[in-house]
Amino acid sequence: MIYEYFCKFAGIQFRIVSDDLFLKEIDFYKGKNFKPGNESPQSAPSKIMLQFLEAYFSSESTGNYSIIFRHNSRDILAKKSSASSVSIVLDMEGYTEKEVDVYRELIKVDAGRTISYGELAAKSGIPAGARFIGNAMAKNRFPVIVPCHRVIKSDGSMGNYSGGVELKEKLLRHQSRIRIS
Repeated sequence: MIYEYFCKFAGIQFRIVSDDLFLKEIDFYKGKNFKPGNESPQSAPSKIMLQFLEAYFSSESTGNYSIIFRHNSRDILAKKSSASSVSIVLDMEGYTEKEVDVYRELIKVDAGRTISYGELAAKSGIPAGARFIGNAMAKNRFPVIVPCHRVIKSDGSMGNYSGGVELKEKLLRHQSRIRIS
């Protein structure tokens, strides 16, 4: 069964999609039929994601969440929690191995910091792969968790973002103020 949950933090509308085991997608919702949940989400992955977003936007540390990528029927630890056993499991089916590697590298970028498309390509083992990185960022189904808002152009300008450049700047300002992880 697929579950859909709507919530709003810091004026940003989110849609969380999961099944009973994995988070399938989180996106910035811009549709007219926004219906924020008055009740708690029905699936465990959605509940964990909601807790993560509450911590993130209330300026608490998110370092106690491990991030696991479920890809090709195996679990890949993308970020290990510093203290807790709470895990967010992202369904990464549909992504290539190379894209998963890029997302794993991106998760290592500290909150409030940025990395250029070219730098991320180099760190991911894709020389001259800035365009590939841009395409991978555009395909990211898990913004905020896989922090594509931290990827900028080599000249320091923002570049594109699924939620819009203003939202990208807002998330970067939020993270740099509080230094959450």
